[in-house]
Amino acid sequence: MSAILILFAIFATYLLYNIFIISFIKHDYYKNKAYDQITTTSSLKAKRGEIYDANMNTLATSKSSWRIFVSPKDIRYYEKKSGRSYSSEIAAGLADIFGMDMTTLLSKISNTKILDVTIKPSATEEEYKRVISFIKRGGYEDMIFTEAQNTRYYPEGTLLAHALGFVGSDNQGLFGLEYYYDDLLRGEDGYYVYAKDASGNTLDTEYSDYVEATDGYSLVTTVDSYIQGELEEIIESIRENHGVENRVCGIVMDTETGAILAMATSSPFNPNTPMQLSDAFLQKLESSGFAPGTTEYDTYKSELRQIMWSNKAVSETYEPGSTFKIVTVSAALDMGTSHLSDCFSCNGYREVGGYRIRCHKVGGHGNGFSLAYGLQMSCNPCMIAISEKLGAENFYSYVERFGYFEKSGIDLPGEGTTIFHNKENIGTTELATASFGQRFKVSVINQLVAISAIANDGKLVRPYIVDKVIDSTGKVISQHQTEVRGQVVSAEVADTVSKILIDGVNGDGGAKNAGVIGYDIAAKTGTSQKFDILDENGNSYLRIGSTVGFALDGDKGVSMIIVVDEPTSQVK
Repeated sequence: MSAILILFAIFATYLLYNIFIISFIKHDYYKNKAYDQITTTSSLKAKRGEIYDANMNTLATSKSSWRIFVSPKDIRYYEKKSGRSYSSEIAAGLADIFGMDMTTLLSKISNTKILDVTIKPSATEEEYKRVISFIKRGGYEDMIFTEAQNTRYYPEGTLLAHALGFVGSDNQGLFGLEYYYDDLLRGEDGYYVYAKDASGNTLDTEYSDYVEATDGYSLVTTVDSYIQGELEEIIESIRENHGVENRVCGIVMDTETGAILAMATSSPFNPNTPMQLSDAFLQKLESSGFAPGTTEYDTYKSELRQIMWSNKAVSETYEPGSTFKIVTVSAALDMGTSHLSDCFSCNGYREVGGYRIRCHKVGGHGNGFSLAYGLQMSCNPCMIAISEKLGAENFYSYVERFGYFEKSGIDLPGEGTTIFHNKENIGTTELATASFGQRFKVSVINQLVAISAIANDGKLVRPYIVDKVIDSTGKVISQHQTEVRGQVVSAEVADTVSKILIDGVNGDGGAKNAGVIGYDIAAKTGTSQKFDILDENGNSYLRIGSTVGFALDGDKGVSMIIVVDEPTSQVK
């Protein structure tokens, strides 16, 4: 008997010990486990912010769509209660609305223990109305349900596509402004927590909770949709008329503030359907020789898609060619190593470091011409002579001052980085070729920003594409302030170089085709070779044509750059 009492005492002690552990020591742990088992959390999606152009025209918005879903448990309950075949009725009706297979849909509804089965994740407004009508006619209010949600929509289609980017299926920004400003645009989801019993029925308990969603902020960009449309039309025309193999891009910028008025890359995708190749890229895929369905075909298609999404004006680098001569001349005048009164000669080439570096004009530009003429006519030997007087160390310092060794800092993702000679490796040949923009690479945005400093009294500014962040009521949360990064050359030198370029356009300079009657246009053209792609004999055969220019109008100026990558016919 005593043994039984001892065993009972031991058991009671063990039981009391565990009760104590559960009630006090691990109370929170077991409370949370119970909480997890009896509660369900429903997400309340935040509305993604809008993106506007400078005139408050909508470029990206969120339009309503609806998730259509059914409750198999409730369908079975009402079937047993009434003897009516609700499963078949619902499957047939929804299959007709959404163009689905009725047998497959019936199996999806019937053969599952899931409480919530999605029939259509994103129904259109027309489909939603038909579903509501179907529910009312059949009395399916407790079996078929709808849930409103937001789907990203770009009302202007391909306009500004590369800068806008797009979102993924989870409404998260993947490219462009949608990615760069995702934290501001997406807002913060809310949630609704409710308790349920073993059958999935809602319980009214202390565990219910509701947190409202916070909508995302909206962006007001600096882009003018009219200018954007004109730029896109121009670069697409260039691509088509000159058989451009590697796309065309262009940027228009306010020289004083750095505001981007337009930015475009040819063959744009539609951000509403970003996975679909544009016509130009689809043509590349179809002419590849790869059979649809093969690994090679799918791999190439994926590669083309990545190229198509790339914002060429920001992400890719290129050899700027003769447009860089503006920097060389500005540096030499600012340093005082060259003067407007200097005379130069060109017989078609210049011997440097054992190499014969040619001028684009085979017969040369003659003897005794001025520095201004040398820039206007884009004479390579003239630039080499100027750079030799300037010296490698000074030349390098001005490349740095013009902002080439750091990113422009534009508020867009994936900006390309300058590829330049190490300072200690700049010999006579490297200095010579760099003086006219060859054998190094810069991003298109960085080149435009650097040249725009000449239009802005020598001040280098940071470019930007978002002017304001606003909330859903229009209240300004933040606004961009112009950022001057430095004085790269004196205002006097900037004015002198601007006048040289304007005179070249108005006269017989290489950029005379950039002239517009009634405006003082400063411009410089450039053609560079692509030395990273060679033919079977080791020679470069691909070219890049570009033009950079600016117009000055009182206190406000506008600059522009267009880069044509691998034209197969002459660009004029």
